[in-house]
Amino acid sequence: MKSSITFLFVLSFQFLFSFDETNGTAARLSEVQKRTLIVELPIKSPIYIKELQKRNKLQEIEDYEKRCIYIRESIKTAFTKFWDFNEKIVFISSDSISSYFNANENLYAVMRYGNRSKFFVLGEKYENNYIMAYDRPRAFTLFLADEKSEVLFLITPLKAALGEFVQSVDQFKLSLKVYLSHPDIKQTNVNAYVFSKEDKPRYEVKNLIALIKKDDIIKVLEQQDFSEEKIAKAYPYNFKIVEQAEWEKAILNHDAKYACLTAYYFPVSNNVCEVSDNFHSVNNDKTCEGEGGIIQIFGLHAASDGLSQGADPGKKIEKIMGGISKMLDKMEEKAKEANFKPH
Repeated sequence: MKSSITFLFVLSFQFLFSFDETNGTAARLSEVQKRTLIVELPIKSPIYIKELQKRNKLQEIEDYEKRCIYIRESIKTAFTKFWDFNEKIVFISSDSISSYFNANENLYAVMRYGNRSKFFVLGEKYENNYIMAYDRPRAFTLFLADEKSEVLFLITPLKAALGEFVQSVDQFKLSLKVYLSHPDIKQTNVNAYVFSKEDKPRYEVKNLIALIKKDDIIKVLEQQDFSEEKIAKAYPYNFKIVEQAEWEKAILNHDAKYACLTAYYFPVSNNVCEVSDNFHSVNNDKTCEGEGGIIQIFGLHAASDGLSQGADPGKKIEKIMGGISKMLDKMEEKAKEANFKPH
């Protein structure tokens, strides 16, 4: 059982969605560091708003516009406070990127939040990233502005919120260390290599207090029959069921006492939730277009640095925490066999 859990975790990161192979990722990252980083801010979808107006859904329009403001401001906060790889960062709306370049693409790197896609080639129409009306799989994708292929990409947590954006920045920062110290890596998938290229097995989150969001249990897992007693039987380490604010606070403070359980939807296709900008959200359809669908996974991340040390694709919280517990125990065994100590 232990081996199957580990297999599922690695499989989910390395095979369930495609990624490019590039030569010289470390060298390209060194080039990224020299440039001004443009963090692209996704924009409201006029098509979606127009569709809601036709149906006289005024409250949904108001809610969507508030969501757009919140997501843009949260991305700005996460990168302003926690991204330190580039000396200069600017925040530009998706529909203003092309004009901002002013034919000087070689001066910029770009971090996009939205669909994982190819960057535009000079002379082609720039494809805007739109804010989704509901939480769906998204990605942060890093480009050199004068190249079409990505440098790196990260599938972000399911929820589009400040804590999740900070966690994504933390994971990206971890990946930079991994890629720069392993110049042999050619694949661009941050999720796979932050975990699998760590020099030492990590398991110390079992000594921390695991924060589990109540909303994730009720809304993501749609589980009403959970209990702390059931979870404790499956996960024999410290945990606490909390609201979003407490979970987020631990991440924002990089609090070393906590680990944060995080929900992901990984698309089993070539792209991250390839959907048109009407989002099918008028009918509250939360599925992704494209072949293969999605797989739901929960990862347990150290709040101090964002690294996932265990994950499980279960459908009930007690099974998820039980799977993570077994995975952490297995990692501890491997660490001891190799005379490793936790970082």
